[in-house]
Amino acid sequence: VLVLLFIPATMLFGFLAGLIGLVWPILAIPFAAVAWALLIYIIKIAEWTSSIPLASIEVKGFALPMLIAYYAILIFVMWTETKKLAKMPV
Repeated sequence: VLVLLFIPATMLFGFLAGLIGLVWPILAIPFAAVAWALLIYIIKIAEWTSSIPLASIEVKGFALPMLIAYYAILIFVMWTETKKLAKMPV
C-alpha cells in the first residue's frame, strides 16, 4: 500500500527516460533521475517492511499430495467457471 501509488509513476518516468534517451540522451537524465528516486523509495520501503517480525513465514516443506490437491482444485474451479462463461449469452 505504501508503494502502490508510486508504481505507475515509476514506470512512466522509466519509459519516458528510455524513449527520450533514444533521441536525446542528455534530456533523458531528469526523467531517469525521477525514476531512480522512486525506485530507491520502493526498495527502501520493501526492505523496511521485510524487517518487521513475522512479516513472512517460512514453510519448511510442501508435501507432494498437498501440491497435487491444490492444482486439482484449481483446475476444477477453472473448468467449471469456463463452462459457465461458455453458456452465457453474448
